[in-house]
Amino acid sequence: RPGSMVDARYPAPVAAGTVPLEQLKVLLANAALVAGSDSGPVHWAAAMDTPVVSLFGPTNPARYRPRGDGRVEVVRRSEACRACASAINRKGETWPWGPAHTCMAAIGLDDVCEAVVRACPR
Repeated sequence: RPGSMVDARYPAPVAAGTVPLEQLKVLLANAALVAGSDSGPVHWAAAMDTPVVSLFGPTNPARYRPRGDGRVEVVRRSEACRACASAINRKGETWPWGPAHTCMAAIGLDDVCEAVVRACPR
C-alpha cells in the first residue's frame, strides 16, 4: 500500500522558505526526489534531472509542467476548479463550486505516494 511508505524511518526535509537560493540549488541537485507544488523549486530540480513529483491545481500541466531529462510525475486530481486559473481569480474567494483551489485539496497522500513510486522505481 503506497501510504504505508510514509513514516519516521524515511524523514523528508521541508525546505520551504528556509533555505537561501544558493543552498537550495545544491539541495535540489543532490536530492533523491523533490516533491512540491507547481513552483520554481520543482522546475529547477527537473532541469537538474532530479526526479520530481509536481502537484498541479488550476494551472495546465501540459503547458507548465517541469521539463528535464529525469523523471517528472504530475499529480492532478480535480477538474472542478480549473476556472480559478483565470484572470479574475482572487485568492480566498469562494466560487459556486466551492472554496478556491479545492483541486489542490483533492490531492491525497496516496496520490502523491503512487507518483513517488513511479518517479523512483527500484
